[in-house]
Amino acid sequence: MAGPGWGLEASSYIVRTGDLVFLSGLVSRRGTDDQVVVGSAKEQTKTILDNAATLLRTAGLTLEDVVAARVFITDDLYFEDMNEVYRTYFPRKPPARATAVVGLMGVDSKIEITLIASVSPKTALGPQVAPTLPLSTAVRTGSLTFLSGVLGNTDANAGDLPAQTREVLTRIGRTLNAEGLAMSDVVDSTVYMTDVTQHAKMNDVYKEFFLTEPPARTTVGTRLVSKGGLVEILMTAVK
Repeated sequence: MAGPGWGLEASSYIVRTGDLVFLSGLVSRRGTDDQVVVGSAKEQTKTILDNAATLLRTAGLTLEDVVAARVFITDDLYFEDMNEVYRTYFPRKPPARATAVVGLMGVDSKIEITLIASVSPKTALGPQVAPTLPLSTAVRTGSLTFLSGVLGNTDANAGDLPAQTREVLTRIGRTLNAEGLAMSDVVDSTVYMTDVTQHAKMNDVYKEFFLTEPPARTTVGTRLVSKGGLVEILMTAVK
């Protein structure tokens, strides 16, 4: 099932396949005439999530059914304002999430959010990532487990991308193992890097954790919200 198209873009607002519902990246637009709603990061986040709720209703779902989210902001100064509004829409069992600082297509867009929801019940796994962050360590629905983006920067590995990559993947491994999963169950991975010229160094460490049949992967050069973070990785596992 596909929903209506997004303006002149060759995409649908919402697509359902099996138990999963995928929403296109949503920016701040009025639902009545598709015109950009210019405003603060808080106002844009509210507009986006209100529209997401409306779209999900067309599939018989609500924001409580969202299992994974990716948030894109144009300036890390918007992070706290976005979170302040975002947490009011996900007060319980928030979806797994990653946030990156990027350039967006719309000249007035500060925030873009894409969501995945599930018809099947969801379970939030592990502790909340941080008391102030409205996201779960991981969310399971059916056979799928969505992990939030994981950082690995510590005082000991500041400025060391390979060491941070190893720490990230070690943390992910612990989360998976706690839920009876393994790295071999990972089917999809996204790597955010602040310096893509160090791709080979990241890749060498990454291969240590996936000796055979590595998952599908996308690697993106971007800024991260964490000032000391050089790499952030999010994964999806199936079992």
